[in-house]
Amino acid sequence: MGVATEAATVAVAAPQSKMMAADFVMGGAAAVVAKSGAAPVERVKLLLQNQGEMMRRGYLTRPYMGIRDCFARVLKEEGALALWRGNQANVIRYLPTQAFNFAFKGYFRSVFGCSKEKDGYMKWLAGNVVSGSAAGATTSMLLYHLDYARTRLATDAIESTANNQRQFRGLLDVYRKTLASDGIVGLYRGFSVSIMGITLYRGLYFGIYDTMKPVVLVGPLEGNFFASFILGWSVTTFSGICAYPFDTLRRRMMITSGQPGKYKNAYQALKIIVSREGFFALFRGAAANMLSGMAGAGVLAGYDQLHRIANRHGYGLEHKLRGQFIIAATLVLKQSSHSFTIASTYGPPRHSLRAAFFVELNNFITNCSAPLILGGDFNITLDPHERLNCSGHTGDSLKFSRILNNSSLLDLPIAGLQYTWSNGQISPRFAKLDRVLISLAASQLISTSTVKGDKKLSDHNYLLFTSHLQALQRDKPFRMELSWFHSLSFRDIIAKSWEYDQPGSQPLDHWLAHWRVLRKVIRQWSSLQSKYLKRQRRSLEDRVASLSYLADSGGLNDFEMANFRECKISLDSFYYKRLLGHSSPISLGVEWGSIRLARIPDHQGLDAPFSMDEIFQSIKDMGSFKSPRPNGLPNEFFISFWDHIKEDLLAILQDLYLNPNLLLKVGADSNIYLWREPWCGSQRLAEKFPHLFRFVINKHIIIRDARLFDERGNFSGWNISFSTFMDSNTILALTEMLDKIQLLDGKDRICWRWSNDKLFSTMSLYRILTFQGVEDSSHCWVWQPSLPPKVLYLRMDMDSTTPTD
Repeated sequence: MGVATEAATVAVAAPQSKMMAADFVMGGAAAVVAKSGAAPVERVKLLLQNQGEMMRRGYLTRPYMGIRDCFARVLKEEGALALWRGNQANVIRYLPTQAFNFAFKGYFRSVFGCSKEKDGYMKWLAGNVVSGSAAGATTSMLLYHLDYARTRLATDAIESTANNQRQFRGLLDVYRKTLASDGIVGLYRGFSVSIMGITLYRGLYFGIYDTMKPVVLVGPLEGNFFASFILGWSVTTFSGICAYPFDTLRRRMMITSGQPGKYKNAYQALKIIVSREGFFALFRGAAANMLSGMAGAGVLAGYDQLHRIANRHGYGLEHKLRGQFIIAATLVLKQSSHSFTIASTYGPPRHSLRAAFFVELNNFITNCSAPLILGGDFNITLDPHERLNCSGHTGDSLKFSRILNNSSLLDLPIAGLQYTWSNGQISPRFAKLDRVLISLAASQLISTSTVKGDKKLSDHNYLLFTSHLQALQRDKPFRMELSWFHSLSFRDIIAKSWEYDQPGSQPLDHWLAHWRVLRKVIRQWSSLQSKYLKRQRRSLEDRVASLSYLADSGGLNDFEMANFRECKISLDSFYYKRLLGHSSPISLGVEWGSIRLARIPDHQGLDAPFSMDEIFQSIKDMGSFKSPRPNGLPNEFFISFWDHIKEDLLAILQDLYLNPNLLLKVGADSNIYLWREPWCGSQRLAEKFPHLFRFVINKHIIIRDARLFDERGNFSGWNISFSTFMDSNTILALTEMLDKIQLLDGKDRICWRWSNDKLFSTMSLYRILTFQGVEDSSHCWVWQPSLPPKVLYLRMDMDSTTPTD
């Protein structure tokens, strides 16, 4: 059995030493090709940059008049190959330089790097700059002597002596003569100013590129070599100009090695150069440096392309654990910092070894802190229905099931395959010994996952695990099946999912986070149960059909009739969502003078929020087994899992009650406002009838306007209409409490309002809690089938037309 994932979706975190080695090779290879191509421009740049010092020292008789003149004179006086003079040292230097830069950049970025999402843009930018600077400074300290040799060879022009003899015959000659005249110090002359310049240059070079890359190279430009080249050249040019004066100073100081007159330090060199040649002498050769910057751009773009080629498969394996029965690896998602553990196991076929297997399995799951995907041949079944014509150790199955239940691992269904093993004999035996388990944390990182197996049953067939990281659009809405509540495994996964801590600043956010995880887990679980439920449904249908025929002919005794009724009830549970349509609202219009007055003495608790007992009693009194809309929760859910959800439910309703103007965040871009400013004529309803206002707000009853017309059809004023779902007794009690309330204008709604001014219909209390879907509607319906007893108490004076406190 094997477990595989889509190569394009995940990448494995390789060991840090291997990652640095890969960066070393790819960075160096890109540098050799790019720098060799730009070597002629590099030498012209060095000659232009240092010609003032060369003329003062007698190495050059007349100045170069520009890039074109310098090219022409070198070709005429030294030949074409002279344009690559010093390239040997440059390649030797640049191979480890760029390779070390990229490798050290990755190391220092792991030390100083920050996350743009967690730490903010400025810390992220500063981290890129600091890591690039540290990489450049470290590399320069190790390889400065090669840069010195390359500079001395490149500035060794053929006309620098009267007899047209070069000062140095080659790379080794530079080292020999410099060490003889100045010692090791001569090879590092100008190193201090070099550190300042290289820190600035590398900090800008890598910092800006790493900062701009995720901003510019996105969409159609992602992976585009030309776009990466242009970005790299722009970054190289800007960084080079900013650090160019430091480069001029250090190269002027290099040329003085082996000479009687030397600059004491960079400050003295700066004063002498500016006083004798002017400030712009510090930027001489900058134009040629911009052209040579194309090589640097090629390094960056080439490194990216090599990196894409080397990582085209998107994953590798890091050996994290290898036990007697389990081997594991850690994987990370390419576009995020999330990681999860993938493991494979082979359980012992002999009963005597399973105790050790269970110990190792339990310890591995317990100590695994990352989201986990565990698959393999466990050589054990979970339930009796996973075996056919073969026996199993019930005690081992119970131990295995207990480990999975305690660890909250989900058993993913195998598409199109009920059993994974067969003995292949004339009297075949079948069993499900192979499976893939996934933790709740891993299910949040992976939106969809499937497991497929080879239908040719064998003891060595593989299971293919496929995952999709991006959420897929589903045409079929989520519906909770009533029959699920009869399954013990369903109740277990609900309880485990709800215990998993979820983020959320508001009670409703916390609830929605729980429900998002719950829906994903239920989808995976239901796909496993679908075939079993279909078989059970077909069996019930056949049973009901046969018993129905006998019942019509009077051929059933009392016991068989009871069995028949039980089968019909069980079968109805599979079809309840089709038999029950959407609940329809009851709209109550309250007209002037048509309501009987009521005197109810107790109203002390009317303004108080819901208590836990009142919420549970209201839920129990609601219509049983109703799932009013797609994505809605049936009443059975609230009753069955009350102990798990009651704290969250109480927090939501108390939050709705206590906040006079509530702003609810729904998703990334949608806000829902609760508007509590209805007017009664020229006075706010909350001021004129405070108890009535508290009543409708606390109990989610919706007020809407109702225009009144006389017999001639003329408009005669506004009246009030209450929309809710109630039984007849509740309607009667409500009409007795509300007397002679007339609204004179249209500002008389209490409703849920969406951010784009669309009203969305809430068909039940469950829809209020889940906020699934948006509809255009003239008003908002709220389902309140049964109200807590205290909300029926509203004291009204027999001699007054208004409620009193």
